[in-house]
Amino acid sequence: MLVLLRIDGDWHNQGFQVVAEIGPEDDRPHTEIQGQLHAYPQLWDTLNQWQQYYRDLKFVSRIKPREISYKGSIHFVDECKQTAELLVQQFRQWLADTAFRPVENQMRSRLSPNDHIRVLIRTSSPGIHRLPWYLWDWVEEHPHAGLCISPPTFTLAKGRNKGGSPTTGQFVRILAILGDAAGIDVERDRAQLQSLPNADITFLVEPDRQVLTDQLWEQPWDILFFAGHSQTDSASKGRLFLNQTESLTLDELRYGLKRAIAHGLKLAIFNSCDGLGLVGVLEQLNLPQFIVMQEPIPDVVAHRFLTHFLDAFAQGLPLHLAKRQARERLQGLEKDIPCASWLPLLYQNAAASSVTWRSLRDSHSNPTLPNPAGEEAIGKEMESRQALSHSIMPVVTVGMVTALLILVRWLGGLQSLELGVYDWFTRLQPREPQDERLLMITIDGADIDYQRDQGMDLQGSLSPQALAGLFQQLKPFAPVSVGLDIYSPDIPAVSTTVASIPTFGICKVPTEDSSGIGPPVALDYNYVGFSDFIADGDSVLRRQLLALKNPDPTASCTAGNAFNLLLALYYLEVAAGISYDITADREFQFTSNRDQQRGQATTVWRRLTTNAGGYQGADVQGYQLLLRSRRGRSLQDIAPTIPLRDLLAGTVAPEVIQRLQGRIVLVGVTDVVGDVWLTPYSQGQIGTQRLVPGVIMQAQMVSQLLSSVLDSRSLIWWWSEWLETLWIIGWGGFGGAIGMTQRQGQRWGQQRSQQRGQQWGQQWGLGIGGVVSLWGISFIVFRYGGWIPVVPGALAFVLTLVSVCRLQHLRNRANDG
Repeated sequence: MLVLLRIDGDWHNQGFQVVAEIGPEDDRPHTEIQGQLHAYPQLWDTLNQWQQYYRDLKFVSRIKPREISYKGSIHFVDECKQTAELLVQQFRQWLADTAFRPVENQMRSRLSPNDHIRVLIRTSSPGIHRLPWYLWDWVEEHPHAGLCISPPTFTLAKGRNKGGSPTTGQFVRILAILGDAAGIDVERDRAQLQSLPNADITFLVEPDRQVLTDQLWEQPWDILFFAGHSQTDSASKGRLFLNQTESLTLDELRYGLKRAIAHGLKLAIFNSCDGLGLVGVLEQLNLPQFIVMQEPIPDVVAHRFLTHFLDAFAQGLPLHLAKRQARERLQGLEKDIPCASWLPLLYQNAAASSVTWRSLRDSHSNPTLPNPAGEEAIGKEMESRQALSHSIMPVVTVGMVTALLILVRWLGGLQSLELGVYDWFTRLQPREPQDERLLMITIDGADIDYQRDQGMDLQGSLSPQALAGLFQQLKPFAPVSVGLDIYSPDIPAVSTTVASIPTFGICKVPTEDSSGIGPPVALDYNYVGFSDFIADGDSVLRRQLLALKNPDPTASCTAGNAFNLLLALYYLEVAAGISYDITADREFQFTSNRDQQRGQATTVWRRLTTNAGGYQGADVQGYQLLLRSRRGRSLQDIAPTIPLRDLLAGTVAPEVIQRLQGRIVLVGVTDVVGDVWLTPYSQGQIGTQRLVPGVIMQAQMVSQLLSSVLDSRSLIWWWSEWLETLWIIGWGGFGGAIGMTQRQGQRWGQQRSQQRGQQWGQQWGLGIGGVVSLWGISFIVFRYGGWIPVVPGALAFVLTLVSVCRLQHLRNRANDG
């Protein structure tokens, strides 16, 4: 993306008009915003004061940092740092102007922190280009944004690759000028340049003016580099010191530079002091991009900047991002050299694209290859083309089949099949022991009859007398908390009993078909969670809803967090001493005691995405996880169970009470009526065995959350979309490769008709073997919590194998005919 930020005005009277144009690189902008920055003479004065303090450090040339204490006083260093801090403060206050806010707001909304952005600041106003724009909050929030200065008017010179020796496009041509080296170490600059890959470098060491001019006229160059002494004189003209006796301004080199730009010069780097005086001529000549240092620069800063810049640039970063990375790495020197990271400035012509090392290397013309001559050469060429065609067709077939499958999957055509495989893998998981942190108090028909027989005032499934007796009997269990998975708003009669044990209740969020159910009035709002689940289109419960975004404050149920989440977080904090943080992606993050001791990473509850695993376009509003249930003999075997009637009658043995102390107690109805759910384990079951009560699923969800943090039990995870796509392409390519192997065997066979049955048998065997291997790999990954595509990979393998084999079969029949 490209942002053109035009800023014109003055510091003292009218302020500055700002126009921002946003659009893709090499295209017209799609957005234009206007704003204003107020006049701020204090900022202008502070900028000049900072420059004076910096120059008082006596960085008149590239010097070593240990010389600061001799050539500049500690007083000036402190003053420079303090003035720099004031400058940054005033600069950020200036950008906080309400009249500028529309520009910044549009930039935030139109541009993502993940976007690669080139920001061109176009201005003719003095001082704007010297401000520390890289400390703007917006720039720091966009790590892939690179700042450049651009002239207010521009024309891009038309570069040509002509003159000099022919090139093969394999090297970046660099003219490196090592000027007057008195008191500085330019040999390190030479060594850093020589370490560049694919670079053809010509060094001019302390040249005279004629030698330099001849090189600019006679040879084509991609990069012009200068290291040595330079300065901006009283007339604001930059001067380069070529050797101990000779110097020149860029005006005196104008025709040579103009010639070099016409022949393809795209970048100039002046790794020398006080380079702002060089800018005017380079802008007039429409050099596409160049780097200068705005103030005197110590030797160590010059070396560090060049090293980091060349490393990043040669490794593939665009010029503006390589400069940003190198500039930011100079911050490590600022203890002794204040504002070292402020010094490099990148200027770019607004009509030019930001270059990369590869674009420089590949910009040259390749020499024309000789044409083959004679009938023998022509025959060999035809045979080569025919062989190439025979090799390309299977590749094209594989690409088309795989692309079609990926498209069908993206449109959701394979989702039901992938969910079916997910359920099958789930049912094949090994059994796990009961969760020792949970205790179930169940209510069924026999418990309801018991309450009636005892003359209790039954309301729904639980009478107030039974509720009071329940809490009285639970005291010896010393539970961490009690979760009432019962819609029972009438709890005030036992509120004092409830208060003695941390108690959590439920409510139901309103839907299109229901007005919802309110919470128990005696419970604190923070101890009430919603009981709602989310089932897929086939009514199977595979997901866990942790939180809702912006619940309706006027609804009967206003809870924003799930009942099971509240129970899990309370246990982690009270019983395990583990708190949580919220990541930048708004996800829960925990560090268990075991992980802390091992120095391992934290546990993050990864939020479900719309295309996670086999889902395509799933509704993932709120905070959802994939549910990985714990199965013993059945899903109901999640934890020890005590019927409500046994607890009220006091028939629970003391040793059982002692064994089950310190747990989360879940109370709910287990009759298979009303609140019941289908799960991946329902397949193959009959009647009521297919349905699981809601309180059991609440227990499964609490167990999953606790186990992920305390037991390192993995939640279900999935690959990114691009990795899933590569996986499918890989299996498609594998099937096509096997098909091509079979094709060669069929082609080379001596008795083709007799071997055809054997060939088809081999194809079937390889196809079955490949699918079995794919399913085996996917099942092993699922065993450790990973959900990767099975159906599209298997289809890609089989269809490409069959298609390539069929293609060759038809070709062989045509050849036989």
